[in-house]
Amino acid sequence: MRCKDTCDDREVPRPPTGKTPVRNLRSPDEIWLPALARTIADATTMTDLINPVVLEYGSTPPDCGLTFAERPDALRWLDASFPAWRDCADAIAAATGGLAGQEYTGVALWLALTHAPASRRQQTRVIAGFVLLRARTAAEADLPEPPADARTLIRAVSAVLDQHLPPPRARRRPAGPGREQQ
Repeated sequence: MRCKDTCDDREVPRPPTGKTPVRNLRSPDEIWLPALARTIADATTMTDLINPVVLEYGSTPPDCGLTFAERPDALRWLDASFPAWRDCADAIAAATGGLAGQEYTGVALWLALTHAPASRRQQTRVIAGFVLLRARTAAEADLPEPPADARTLIRAVSAVLDQHLPPPRARRRPAGPGREQQ
């Protein structure tokens, strides 16, 4: 095997295309730098290294299912904090061809809304992620029709959530000197 010679100056990143969002991750130098060095030696990129691993991980069901039996706090929280969750879940099912049922979507809503209480954008992205996860992990027999492509699903879920999600909750800052409890 002949190694590729590269003379690519990576000091200046390529201009953004606007098509792929930049992701952030935290990895200590003792893990990151040897992998970075190897990608350079192999004339590849960290993106090429990471994407197959992330794709495989996002194509397998979570260790704990998305059911109310496995996530008992979800239904209580949804009923108390987002009473219209069933309408939202039904609208997502309608927009995605029945891809995810009310219970799965309800648990996904709970996880997203409690994971990112102050960010509507992140809530929407997480819920869309759960719908895509369902599309990748559901057996064909479980689906009423084949799922649309990923970008179409993301747009459909986002449109529903624009209409149904409650306003994000403001983050509560702990009381401290000079601040009143909110």
